[in-house]
Amino acid sequence: MYELFYRYLITHHRVGLPGMGYFFVESLLARIDSENGLLTPPTPFINFKSGNVSTDNNLYVYLAKEMQVTEASALSKFNDFSLQVNHASFDENGIVLPGIGILKQNGNDSGISFTTAENTNEFLPAIALSDSFIEGAGLKKQTVSQEAEWWIYAAILALVGIGALLYRYYTLE
Repeated sequence: MYELFYRYLITHHRVGLPGMGYFFVESLLARIDSENGLLTPPTPFINFKSGNVSTDNNLYVYLAKEMQVTEASALSKFNDFSLQVNHASFDENGIVLPGIGILKQNGNDSGISFTTAENTNEFLPAIALSDSFIEGAGLKKQTVSQEAEWWIYAAILALVGIGALLYRYYTLE
């Protein structure tokens, strides 16, 4: 059941566990580390939010199709799985969900803590950028004189805008 649960989470980016909350997939955007000359790709990670879970009929249809059982049977098996996860999360170390993270109940009604599994991003490693590419793209740190020149362009645009407004105002009267 766990494999199907994980597959559904990855393909649909969200899945709920009744009585616990939702797992959902988020992404960190791609980044350029110009100091180290690396381009880091977008990195997906799984997060968890505790709370009430609404019924996801698509999940039960998916499970029934994959397990080749009726939707009622799939619902029953998923609820059993959810109860197992819930009970195991009360363990001292919580429950380890491979590829997702560690889910742990924090005692009596104090909530659920979730630690995301470490994402190695082995399929999309960081790419080393050449110095000529970094310089050509203007990614090196700018000097103070280059950073200070932005206000000149802003002042020119402001004067042009004010001039256009004054022209429009005085030509209408």
